[in-house]
Amino acid sequence: MNTLKRPIVAVLLSCHQIFQSTGFKELYNGSTLNAYIRAAQRFLLCYGGEARNNIISGGGVDGGYGYYTGEAVREYQEDKWPFNSEEWDGRVGPKTWEKIAVDLEY
Repeated sequence: MNTLKRPIVAVLLSCHQIFQSTGFKELYNGSTLNAYIRAAQRFLLCYGGEARNNIISGGGVDGGYGYYTGEAVREYQEDKWPFNSEEWDGRVGPKTWEKIAVDLEY
């Protein structure tokens, strides 16, 4: 994950500032919390694999939470909880934010 950390220092800083002031916000298809969405999209873009491909297919880091962002989140969730499909909802809630935070630490 060391190569993952370098290109997303801005994500870590923006997430830290956002979470410090307001806490975790749940993101889902149709959400309008653009700063949170951009932070999640930047992370998923750098995370790689199908998550990255879905962010690119959806137009990149644009702050909109549509189909492709939801699919990218679902791919990330499948990677983090491979044997618990109940977690693969395509929403960025507290559990998913916590996994992202852990990935940013390493």
